[in-house]
Amino acid sequence: MVIKIIYGTISGHSRKVAKAIAEALGTTCEDFTDNPVLTGADLLFVIGGVYASKYNEKLLKFMEEADMNQVKKVALIRSAVSQSALLQENPLRRS
Repeated sequence: MVIKIIYGTISGHSRKVAKAIAEALGTTCEDFTDNPVLTGADLLFVIGGVYASKYNEKLLKFMEEADMNQVKKVALIRSAVSQSALLQENPLRRS
């Protein structure tokens, strides 16, 4: 199974989460700003934070423009300090 993990971070928290998941699964993770190749993933983890009640706009744009035709399944993970931010719909679900 090919597992890929990408993250978008401002504070560094999403990178820590991505690295922990990657270590547990025996794989690596990449910052989305490095333009990782997503094709061929059986499972893609996308990890990003919520800042001032808004999702990382650059990560959203990256995912909207990504070719997801060769990605079988996606796991979306987000982190936030604010409980209200976590209750909002995850905008990556629309990408």
